[in-house]
Amino acid sequence: MARQATGRPPSGGSRPRSDPQLLTISHPFSTRRHTMIAGGCLCGRVRYEAQGDALFGVLCHCRDCQRVSGTGHVPVMGVRKSTFRVTGETKTYGVLGGSQKQAIRHFCPNCGSLLFGTPEVVPDIVTLYVGSLDDPNVFNPQYRQFTRDRPDWDKIDARLPEYETVPT
Repeated sequence: MARQATGRPPSGGSRPRSDPQLLTISHPFSTRRHTMIAGGCLCGRVRYEAQGDALFGVLCHCRDCQRVSGTGHVPVMGVRKSTFRVTGETKTYGVLGGSQKQAIRHFCPNCGSLLFGTPEVVPDIVTLYVGSLDDPNVFNPQYRQFTRDRPDWDKIDARLPEYETVPT
């Protein structure tokens, strides 16, 4: 599949615009209830918030998510674009997805934190990268996608030892 990368922001600048018409989204999975979902980057220059509940939670194993994160999957949750607000400037990077539309990722130009996405295939949705949430425990994954691309080592082995901090 051919990929096209762009360093340009999506139309309308680097901040997603509110859409006056709210898309009705029907999703077969329930999510935890929250009135505000907030997050930001490592250095604090970019902050975001979304009013209301997450629409979905997914662990994505696609190769693009692996490459952008440097790991085997990315936890992502979706919110309505009409409830989403950003403070601070982001940089964007777009890649042509399987839909043949741009998957645009927003990150902090100072510290490089991956923050959120504005996929053109679903223009009324913003995808939040769970690692950037103030409280990542609000994430409730309902499924995994692109498992055909999941590396063998990313299939969690319950027998692996666990440590609350760095092992000594």
